Amino acid sequence: VQYLLIRNPMEANIALVWLTGSLFGRSMDHVLTILPWLIVAIPVIFLYARKLDILHLGEEVATALGTHVQRTKMILLFTSVMLAGAAISVVGGLSFLGLIAPHIARSLVGHQHRHIVAMSGLVGALLMVIADGLARIIAPPIDIPVGVLIAIIGAPYFLYVLRKM
Repeated sequence: VQYLLIRNPMEANIALVWLTGSLFGRSMDHVLTILPWLIVAIPVIFLYARKLDILHLGEEVATALGTHVQRTKMILLFTSVMLAGAAISVVGGLSFLGLIAPHIARSLVGHQHRHIVAMSGLVGALLMVIADGLARIIAPPIDIPVGVLIAIIGAPYFLYVLRKM
């Protein structure tokens, strides 16, 4: 960031907005850019939802039930990295919601991963809309980056979830 500030201050400003997480300047073109990744990854997550339920029982039980634990973990890890990379490339730090939304979704729909995955998307979208609305009305002449507001609200909740585990 220091290098950008010295070399090209305008680019540094754009980088800082992206790092804090913002919807500023985002359009349907950005969605279309990551759409191929979403088309591949989201069905994989839903197809493996049952195996996630089985893995939740423990590796030994999952193996006894016929799940190839290491292969399943690698596929899910690769898919998760694909989704996280796509999200971060477009919205930067806003993808922090991807850590919070599943915990809220689990408390709403129970422990079946096919329900958690679907509800996580809805919860994440709802949290984003609420945070964006709040960021616009907190200090009207100033448009607070929504990522800052999400971090302020989300970090304590995330710490609460970690402590509860």
